Amino acid sequence: MLKKSLVLAAVLAATISSYGQGVIVFNTQITGQRITGPNGNLAGAAFSAQLYGSATEGGSLEAIGKSYGFRSGVNAGYVSVPAAEQPTTVPSASNGGPTYLQIRAWDAVYASYDAAVAAGGLAGSSATWSQDTAATAAQPPEPPPNISGFVGFQIVPEPSVLALMGVGAAALLFRRRK
Repeated sequence: MLKKSLVLAAVLAATISSYGQGVIVFNTQITGQRITGPNGNLAGAAFSAQLYGSATEGGSLEAIGKSYGFRSGVNAGYVSVPAAEQPTTVPSASNGGPTYLQIRAWDAVYASYDAAVAAGGLAGSSATWSQDTAATAAQPPEPPPNISGFVGFQIVPEPSVLALMGVGAAALLFRRRK
């Protein structure tokens, strides 16, 4: 009976830890790195940002959680994630293992980063970085780490929009000469 109980406990512990996910604190202000646009630091709800992650380096990045607006005033350029929604669970991370993260930002006129890119709107993404997460299945649970390795970036219109603007300007100049 004791042997069966030990085997059952071992199987149960392995099952629970396999379902564990890593967590982090999604706070760009801790890094001191801002996200900017053509007119300076992004501010308020006019722009959105979302965290993306992958379990493997170079793997397909999947959206993590929901998108958030930006802080304003002297804190413009930092993503505004309410404290009540921290820490952020990173499904792609094994229990406390590393994950590969990226932050994407876009004009909030569009519903998502992909929609902004498809429409040629203002959009941009950070370089991908490796981040260790905290183990949620550890007893007691580890405190979640702040994001580290994030480097700020600037969002810009997609190149196709700039190219179209250039062609339009050239056509206007050509037409004026005639």
